[in-house]
Amino acid sequence: MSARRLFVALPLPAPVKAELNALVHALKRGAPGVRWVRPDHMHVTLRFLGDVEDVQCDALVESLRRVTELSPFTFNLSGLGAFPDRKRPRVIWTGIDSGCQRVVELAACVEKSVVACGLPSEDRPFSPHLTLGRVKEPGHFDAMWQTAADQPFKGKPVHATDVRLIWSTLTPAGPVYRDVESFPLRGNENQS
Repeated sequence: MSARRLFVALPLPAPVKAELNALVHALKRGAPGVRWVRPDHMHVTLRFLGDVEDVQCDALVESLRRVTELSPFTFNLSGLGAFPDRKRPRVIWTGIDSGCQRVVELAACVEKSVVACGLPSEDRPFSPHLTLGRVKEPGHFDAMWQTAADQPFKGKPVHATDVRLIWSTLTPAGPVYRDVESFPLRGNENQS
């Protein structure tokens, strides 16, 4: 059997990716040991699935159709943080402020869809964020945190209109992403 490495995400419009790229450019100088996410790969992950057998993909797509019952909404990316923390960062991220609850609700709907088609549930609680980079070499990131403090990041509003199921193929040059399916948010517009 063959499997695909999949995740479910909120895509971002080009202007938001451009402002995130400018943020990364400003942070790079203070964080040489970080592998930064390319702008064309930036998204808000709602659920990483890992390897999913091809025979389960059709059931997953059908189950994810329930997200179309939710309505479009707006959220903002803001600030800078790290997992597990700023002292020992492994992942550098920007968070979600306004609209965060709607992103959490959407992720919960995605999680229900994933479990409904027979895939395992996520062990960790959902933490809404957008990954900007992954630390590959431990080091001192004081200069990066100072840049973040001197130039606080507050992104433009993002209008979430669809959710994507994405296939990620790992290559030596980095991951290659392909949309498997797009699920438009079509629910009651008055819900937001």
